[in-house]
Amino acid sequence: MKYYILECNSAPKGESGESVRSRYSLDNACPKCGTNSVLIGPLFTKGLKSVKEDLFSTLDGDIIISEKLQSVLTEGNIKLDVSEVMDKNADLL
Repeated sequence: MKYYILECNSAPKGESGESVRSRYSLDNACPKCGTNSVLIGPLFTKGLKSVKEDLFSTLDGDIIISEKLQSVLTEGNIKLDVSEVMDKNADLL
């Protein structure tokens, strides 16, 4: 079997995370930097409504995939842990 690293080479797009009201559990996170925090509920975003790519990252480092790519991966028996993505007005993207 051969393996590959997945990289997002396009410029980051939009905002995500705490700056747009996403909630995180800090129970097992680093108290100084928040590493290992866990998203609780949907990932809220800003500035992504016009994005058309199947894979991209936000300015805050979140990797976002399209519904089309998610379907292709899960049909290939790839297990994914995904959360809903919403804009800052709580509309599903």
